Amino acid sequence: MDSMDALGALALGLVILAMLAARARACRPAAEDVTFDGAALRILARAAADGRLRLIATAPARREPAPAPAHHPASPEPADAVFIEVLAAPGRRGPIEVRGEHYYGYPIMTVRGRVAGPATAAALLKIRDVTGIVPQVDFAWPERGQTRQLLRFLMLGTGHVAPVTLEVLRRAEPDRDRRPRIHVGP
Repeated sequence: MDSMDALGALALGLVILAMLAARARACRPAAEDVTFDGAALRILARAAADGRLRLIATAPARREPAPAPAHHPASPEPADAVFIEVLAAPGRRGPIEVRGEHYYGYPIMTVRGRVAGPATAAALLKIRDVTGIVPQVDFAWPERGQTRQLLRFLMLGTGHVAPVTLEVLRRAEPDRDRRPRIHVGP
């Protein structure tokens, strides 16, 4: 029975991957404009100062106001990584907006767009164009609730942002050397 369970799990995994690939292919590369506020541009300039740009994708979270720092450094050091979160609103119109902020000293860029994957891809391509550096983005793969995540993705188009972002980037930028790098891990 154990080999049958393993075979069933493998078959289910292949079906899930095929469904994810089909859904991701349905997403078109974002042809929308991307705008940055001044804070986002400053965060990018500092983060790209050493010639590399590392972003960490996080789930949007409500934040309490952070206390004001006791002192403001004259020249802040480059960030090792910038957190990027995407707020998707399917009925949203207009350009994709990227806003920057510092929260407890951590640089965070919030992307606002219609659909998370294409908005993320459009923002990454624009970040590459603005900084001249191909960004590397780390996504976390959800460890639990894969079936529920898959159903949300197939029915609502939400969740599984990393594979959709990667597929949109593949379609939008055929040159692998210029395409933002996507890393997915636990």
